[in-house]
Amino acid sequence: MIESVGSKFFKSITETADDLGGRFEIAFTNFSNKITEDADILASEFISLSSLIKIVLSILIILLLLIIFKYLTLGTLFLKNRWLGRHNQLSEAQVRAIMNSHIRYMFILLSQLLLKEMFFLFLY
Repeated sequence: MIESVGSKFFKSITETADDLGGRFEIAFTNFSNKITEDADILASEFISLSSLIKIVLSILIILLLLIIFKYLTLGTLFLKNRWLGRHNQLSEAQVRAIMNSHIRYMFILLSQLLLKEMFFLFLY
């Protein structure tokens, strides 16, 4: 008689534990599937955003180089005015010709740097 009471008691506990385990397994499977779907969506969005980030970075590099070129040009104009003030024996046309050649040379160097940066950005 004690054995039948014990087996009935443990049988009900076993069934309850089995039922709870099954429910937990279903809930955990649903939860992990939702997390996996969300992670896949996020990964695809990050992949699509990486090309946009490259475009934005290339635009920012171009703007930065244009700002640098602007200030280099202003600096050379300032140096030209100082040089004209110190060396009065040179005519203004001669100084302009020298400065224009320097400005063209700096523009060529900056454009080469820009091309290298763009190539490096899209390469990696």
